[in-house]
Amino acid sequence: MNPATTQSLFFQHLKSHVPAHKALVEEVADLLGISTDSAYRRIRARSPLC
Repeated sequence: MNPATTQSLFFQHLKSHVPAHKALVEEVADLLGISTDSAYRRIRARSPLC
């Protein structure tokens, strides 16, 4: 499994655990201390998580 696939699966799993009233991108951005733009790139596997 390549890193992009692993990253996509990770965010799919994470999304299933985030409450419906919260936005995944906002949660990821807050937790990682990055902009929402950067969080979107990571969620879409266009940038590596690490």
